[in-house]
Amino acid sequence: MEESEPERKRARTDEATAGGGRSEAEDEDDEDYVPYVPLRQRRQLLLQKLLQRRRKGAAEEEQQDSGSEPRGDEDDIPLGPQSNVSLLDQHQHLKEKAEARKESAKEKQLKEEEKILESVAEGRALMSVKEMAKGITYDDPIKTSWMPPRYVLSMSEERHERVRKKYHILVEGDGIPPPIKSFKEMKFPAAILRGLKKKGIHHPTPIQIQGIPTILSGRDMIGIAFTGSGKTLVFTLPVIMFCLEQEKRLPFSKREGPYGLIICPSRELARQTHGILEYYCRLLQEDSSPLLRCALCIGGMSVKEQMETIRHGVHMMVATPGRLMDLLQKKMVSLDICRYLALDEADRMIDMGFEGDIRTIFSYFKVPAPAWFHVLLLLESPYTPYLTALLPPRHHQKGYIPASQCPNPNLPLAPASTSHVPKVPAPTLPQGQRQTLLFSATMPKKIQNFAKSALVKPVTINVGRAGAASLDVIQEVEYVKEEAKMVYLLECLQKTPPPVLIFAEKKADVDAIHEYLLLKGVEAVAIHGGKDQEERTKAIEAFREGKKDVLVATDVASKGLDFPAIQHVINYDMPEEIENYVHRIGRTGRSGNTGIATTFINKACDESVLMDLKALLLEAKQKVPPVLQVLHCGDESMLDIGGERGCAFCGGLGHRITDCPKLEAMQTKQVSNIGRKDYLAHSSMDF
Repeated sequence: MEESEPERKRARTDEATAGGGRSEAEDEDDEDYVPYVPLRQRRQLLLQKLLQRRRKGAAEEEQQDSGSEPRGDEDDIPLGPQSNVSLLDQHQHLKEKAEARKESAKEKQLKEEEKILESVAEGRALMSVKEMAKGITYDDPIKTSWMPPRYVLSMSEERHERVRKKYHILVEGDGIPPPIKSFKEMKFPAAILRGLKKKGIHHPTPIQIQGIPTILSGRDMIGIAFTGSGKTLVFTLPVIMFCLEQEKRLPFSKREGPYGLIICPSRELARQTHGILEYYCRLLQEDSSPLLRCALCIGGMSVKEQMETIRHGVHMMVATPGRLMDLLQKKMVSLDICRYLALDEADRMIDMGFEGDIRTIFSYFKVPAPAWFHVLLLLESPYTPYLTALLPPRHHQKGYIPASQCPNPNLPLAPASTSHVPKVPAPTLPQGQRQTLLFSATMPKKIQNFAKSALVKPVTINVGRAGAASLDVIQEVEYVKEEAKMVYLLECLQKTPPPVLIFAEKKADVDAIHEYLLLKGVEAVAIHGGKDQEERTKAIEAFREGKKDVLVATDVASKGLDFPAIQHVINYDMPEEIENYVHRIGRTGRSGNTGIATTFINKACDESVLMDLKALLLEAKQKVPPVLQVLHCGDESMLDIGGERGCAFCGGLGHRITDCPKLEAMQTKQVSNIGRKDYLAHSSMDF
């Protein structure tokens, strides 16, 4: 074969010489001659081209995802030793490029989170249907007669900022009232000051220093502070003062009221808040002040008993959303003169599905003009000073005066001779503006933004991070297998003397733990949503009075309940949401005391909740167990971007909203409920 090849070439040259010259076209054909390439080589070349295209396409996609500028081919990046650039400079250059790519990834993450927040944000504001339909908005907060002491008003704003900085108080809003560092300067009566001292409360806590003056000034407010910081007194003491002022100016008549309304998510919390109001009202009555009546409206109790107080005229009412809705729909309670509304554990109520109920309750804040009321313009009346001194502000706000309360029937203001008095047209009657307050220990940004839609120029007061655990609680996390939990429970009970609180997620677990402890000779009681209200009340009272050593409960006892002597809280299982964990462990370490919280975890726990728990322990500078130390969520720096750490939807520190399990569960539930709701039903509320 090798010998035949030269022979062919010689034959071609001989033919060419024999032909005596060639044409130009034949010469061009020789120039275009392409040598033969074997099939194997052609396939290898084609494969290399395809691989290069694929790499280039993948690199371009990566650049588009990160939002960075095109980097060009890999050959453009100078790698390896260079004579004119030191290794340190090369390293710095590459580091800057990597940082730029990371920053662009963060910007992309923020944009994605903004889209998610917009999609889950409520389309409707937290207002009544009537207010939204008529476009009613309130520009100015409610005016009150309370003023801070003159020497406090004369102090500079720099001094107020120093006080807030000292007590770690963060405030947002316009025209913020000054912080006041003593109850006496807040102008509370001597009876209330004595009652506070009996309870061992000598100085206000940080949330009380700023919160009470804000509420007494008539401002709407969102109050966020860690568990056990005294939030309940912030909204109970001002409502007592407002009602006392109203009663002194004009006694409440039968079936009138309430003037102040406090809504709580659970019956136990409502009963506790009602007890606090009754305590201070009783002290005021002993000090020769008028009797202030406070009603408790919760499910599981006789409506007849609750209506007894309301019939005599009620100044304050503490209620749960379900029973209050029932009484309002049956017209057994009226909110015509109610001007003070406090939502305790507001974020939990919205999460628990009470948002529709709250929106409906807002629609009952109205000012009707019945036929027996003669509306007159006070400014145009010659008897304005006399009437203003006689009638309470609740009638000034209404803009009308009942004929039965005119100073003298013979005056030209009486019904028989009011034809010449200028009437106020119906559209100009003032609507049901109220002072609205929202309080909680955990309030994610999403809930705060939604809640602000119900408030008028609100003041947000934050003591510590929203959702942070109390620093007075020592948190211990232990890995315990599911089958060993019950036995290990007895060992944990020996860490501290009683009383001890045990939380479990399921009602069946509560009953099983209660039965096991009773068999072992432990004095224990249990409460959960499936038990009768009377049984729940007796169990709480026996535990509070020290007759029982252990209380086993679901999350119904985790929000707001105050047991001052508790030194130990045991979480039999890790709750599904980190907010519930914060509320649970907040039952100990209250009012400056320290406590221990022991939590059992195992493989059954959701990893995202464990990541949140790990971040919470690190934030509180607590010991992190090895089982949590091995957990990693990828890029830790991505958790703290946009000036906010963690998830804006649920408040968890271990993930962002893009990976929020609570949001995912909510969306899954919404999809599964499509087509199932009975839109023709009269009401879907559960009383």
